[in-house]
Amino acid sequence: GGIGALVAAMRSHPGNADVQWRCGSALRVLAFAHRDNQNAIVAAGGIVALVDAIRAHRSNADVVWRCGAALDNLVLDDAANQTAIAARAGSALWSTPCALT
Repeated sequence: GGIGALVAAMRSHPGNADVQWRCGSALRVLAFAHRDNQNAIVAAGGIVALVDAIRAHRSNADVVWRCGAALDNLVLDDAANQTAIAARAGSALWSTPCALT
């Protein structure tokens, strides 16, 4: 449903900062303290979409903050997501969205 549509929108419009931050914001809320949604976001390719959004729009505070906060919600108490995000971000020491910029 909705999670897949959000990730698909991010993938379909990588150059559109408004799409990236709005979808990132929605994913942030959906991922907060909700394991099923976190799993669905990861399964839909959300980690890749969120990291790529931050990289593509590193000078846009809305994108960096909202997509970074979504990633933060995905890593809480989840070692597998921590590893996946670190691998995509290119640093085993990834801990904040600032490391991606």
